[in-house]
Amino acid sequence: MNKEAILFILNHGIRNVWAAKHMRTVKKVDLSEKNINQYCFCFFGEFGYGLTTWLPYLNQVSEEHGIKFKTCGLPGSTPFFSNFSKEHTEIQIKSLDEMGNSASQGDTFQIYKEIRRHFPSDSIVLPTPGIEINGRQWKNTNLHIKFDLSCGNFTKLPPLPKQSKISKNNNSRRVVINIKDYHNWQNDAIQNYYTKEDIQRIVQHHENDEIFINYPSLPKEDSSSGYFTVEIPFGQNTTPAEEIYQGCSTIGEINERQIELLASADLIYATQGGNAILSILCGKEINIIMRGGMDYPDFTYLGEKLQKQVQIFFELPI
Repeated sequence: MNKEAILFILNHGIRNVWAAKHMRTVKKVDLSEKNINQYCFCFFGEFGYGLTTWLPYLNQVSEEHGIKFKTCGLPGSTPFFSNFSKEHTEIQIKSLDEMGNSASQGDTFQIYKEIRRHFPSDSIVLPTPGIEINGRQWKNTNLHIKFDLSCGNFTKLPPLPKQSKISKNNNSRRVVINIKDYHNWQNDAIQNYYTKEDIQRIVQHHENDEIFINYPSLPKEDSSSGYFTVEIPFGQNTTPAEEIYQGCSTIGEINERQIELLASADLIYATQGGNAILSILCGKEINIIMRGGMDYPDFTYLGEKLQKQVQIFFELPI
């Protein structure tokens, strides 16, 4: 096994490699107008990983060859495929990332069995080491090493709406606080999230700014899975998530609204292990609280690559 494959397995688990071997997936694809509909390009893994490696690769091939793919992904994933997909299918299954290290080979088989049920005769294309589409090899397979700059910058935002649904006060800065309601690695000793006291300090520090509380998912009641309820202290200048996502009825609509909100922010308070990658992709200035994990070099390098101001801290710098 080559070094690239070993790195991939270490970072994303043998489940993906096993699936690629047993689910009639392909590693070399030569697309033409005649055969492009025979292939389906999929992603069901870790969100931040997909945003920075696999989806930019598909976008690169799409732009270089003037083609768009048939794709599939998780519920709410449509906006993130929109730059290069002509037909996207959302499949109602858990991601490999959501299953975590407890996922068995049988769990993985059920995921790919469901993909095959939707596309019984298509060739399934998954993110696996060594894959090549129309002569373009997928080089940036590992989030934890520096990207191959020869691939260019194909990490792009989905198209923003022509008319914003989030009004803005032009006389003040827009500050977004990303609320996280779960413990990383189900370890409640690591506070990789903003506590009530943290949020209170941020709200007070930005009393002259416009603050939005970004809570794009409902709290989970199952504490055994590492979720908890966040107590949020609001200020007069604070807009709660209920108002931000009013009228959204699907995960896809919530994601579109969240992208719009983050892209309009002057400053984002993000969290390690939350949606920090999406915040870096969308925002201008990003503060990331990090009290555990090994993503520091990834966040700083991605910020440099995308020319964003990224600061990472253990305690609030205010």
